This record gives sequence, structure tokens and C-alpha cells, in this order.
Amino acid sequence: FLPMRLDDYPFNVPQRDIPVIVHAPSRKWIKGSHVIEQALENLRREGIPFEAYFLHDVSNKEVIDALVNADVAIDQLLLPLSGKLTLEAMACGCAVASGDREEY
Repeated sequence: FLPMRLDDYPFNVPQRDIPVIVHAPSRKWIKGSHVIEQALENLRREGIPFEAYFLHDVSNKEVIDALVNADVAIDQLLLPLSGKLTLEAMACGCAVASGDREEY
């Protein structure tokens, strides 16, 4: 449980044809960034159009600004639970991919 003030997160659902994807890991190695990069590269090779932004070592404000303009956020894939980025992304209006739990 992570309490949040939703007023701190501008909600926006962009209506665009080509989705914008954001991944903002605090620690790349534990968040599965290498897996995410490979998956996105596979999609790009298949001709699926998207823009992807990998944010690392940036301020939380920069992450929130990116999420407000994003369609999809990819949080941590190798850990069993969702992190704070998942909550922030949903509060900003993003669809989220997160967690490695079979039941979800």
C-alpha cells in the first residue's frame, strides 16, 4: 500500500495513433530493463509503430511529465509486485505492464 495524493498527478489519455511507451527504472538490472528493451526491439522489427522513452537517473517530476504524455508505462517485470511507477502511471492515465505474477 502506497498512499498517494492524486491531485499531484495530471490525468491525461492521449488520443494518438502511435503509442508512446515510458520505462523509468530506479535500478535497471532489478526492474528487467534488458527484457523490456529486447521485447520492444522485437516489436519494432515486426513493424509495430511506437515511440519508447527510457528514463533513468532523472527527477520524479521529469518522470511524471513523461507519464502525462504517455500511453503505456512499463514498470518492473522481474519482481512479483508493482512499484510506485505503476501507481503514478495509472494516476496519469497510462495503461501499465508490471509484475511477474501468473495470477495477474
